[in-house]
Amino acid sequence: TKTACFDDEEGCFGIYLREDDTFLGVCLCPEKNGQIILSLNEDFRDHGYGHQALTLCLDLLFGVYGRREIVAEWDLSLPGALKTLLSCGFEKDSGGFYRLTEAQWELL
Repeated sequence: TKTACFDDEEGCFGIYLREDDTFLGVCLCPEKNGQIILSLNEDFRDHGYGHQALTLCLDLLFGVYGRREIVAEWDLSLPGALKTLLSCGFEKDSGGFYRLTEAQWELL
């Protein structure tokens, strides 16, 4: 996949297939609050695109925006969503949110 920024001010990125520019969904990662929201079109779920997009956005948030911690908002009723978060190192905190620190990300 590739990402194409269409509103950098808000940290909103389109997610597209590299081969033919098919639009898969969006990733919102506003730099100010360290939150990440990923939404894929239903036809493209469970194919690994979410993991690729999340990895790219985490690199952006930690590497470019200098965030120290990220909180993920994801539809956990989707079968692959929790698996994707956990595979990227997110852990559930006492408040029920999924968080990832820069230190945890660097260890992966």
